[in-house]
Amino acid sequence: MLSLKDSLDSDYCKPDRKVSAMATIFDMQDGISLTDARPILTQLPERLAGGQGVVPLTRHGKPVLAIMTWDLFEAWLETIEIMSDPELMNQIRESMKQIEQGETRPWEEVKAELDLKENS
Repeated sequence: MLSLKDSLDSDYCKPDRKVSAMATIFDMQDGISLTDARPILTQLPERLAGGQGVVPLTRHGKPVLAIMTWDLFEAWLETIEIMSDPELMNQIRESMKQIEQGETRPWEEVKAELDLKENS
């Protein structure tokens, strides 16, 4: 297991990490023990700010909790909600097929049809 300092200094806690949240979670095998996390919990928001990192908290070396930013948590909830809606997922799949087949319209045409302002 990583030491507390190594965990906080690792790439997983840096806001500029360019890896998806899912990859961050599944690639990270080490975490911070609950005991070690207590004194640094107030520092975690700044450590995770702007990034998509997740800090696993462990008990006896096994992950038991995950700490993530609220924005990331809300994004996960939204993703779960979307993926749980079969009708919406069918619409997304159909839209992706249309894009792959080149069945798109120019943005300017759509803006004009919807009467959107120039800065939209």
